[in-house]
Amino acid sequence: MTKRFPGRLQKKWNMPLRKSTRQLFLGEGTEPLTNELIEELVLKGWKKSDLLYHRQRGGMYSRPRNTVFYPPEHGTMERD
Repeated sequence: MTKRFPGRLQKKWNMPLRKSTRQLFLGEGTEPLTNELIEELVLKGWKKSDLLYHRQRGGMYSRPRNTVFYPPEHGTMERD
């Protein structure tokens, strides 16, 4: 069963969101920051210390956005 967007657009047109849209805007399809993924990102120019910090705080990596997401209860990716 396809997940439906709970907002006004879904109610008006009853349209499911495409997978790429859900990944971009809803943070679906994120990956945990494993050692292998961290090494891959370091090769792309990310700082290893930043990635380890984000992993410690529960951040998840999104390939479509090339960014780190946090669950809402964890706030933003800004350092304290």
